[in-house]
Amino acid sequence: MLKPSRGRGGRRRRRAILGHPYEDDLAAAGHGDLTGPRLIDGLRDWMAVCDHAALAAFVTLPSEAVAAAWRAFAATEGYPAFCRAAFGEVLRPDPIARVPGPMREDGLLRTGSLACHIADIDPRRPVGLPWLFRIDAELGTAGGLGWELTGDIPALRASGPGEPTTICAWPTLPDVELVSRYHL
Repeated sequence: MLKPSRGRGGRRRRRAILGHPYEDDLAAAGHGDLTGPRLIDGLRDWMAVCDHAALAAFVTLPSEAVAAAWRAFAATEGYPAFCRAAFGEVLRPDPIARVPGPMREDGLLRTGSLACHIADIDPRRPVGLPWLFRIDAELGTAGGLGWELTGDIPALRASGPGEPTTICAWPTLPDVELVSRYHL
């Protein structure tokens, strides 16, 4: 089971996530098109979210661009060693299409809260979206999702392939101070 960062092992995992040369692994595997610094920041943010999500606390990746980079990174020679250093086990990208609707929405809300903490945004009163929710729109990702905050309470609405989806307020998670140590 994937454990959240805690104690000395947590510092080691944070160093593995923050210091990993993702762009070198991707370029060596022939994915130089996925090595832009903004996309690498998104991949690093996603790895930080995964570090804080136990398997029982499912998270969902809100970006098609980062999903493509993660799938490519997961196919590199260095990925298993990175995962063991960062998470203690190998994480496998799971296509969002295979995740049932309510579980996918819960995962997006949890990801939103964690990504807000990583970006030093208060998830109860966000003034903007964290990078993982903005990256597709800002990079102009084909088939990507455009996320926006809606209403007086933090809620998300996605637009993209298919019908727009409205998602309820994000939960406040208990490990705020652990997540905020990332400062990506």
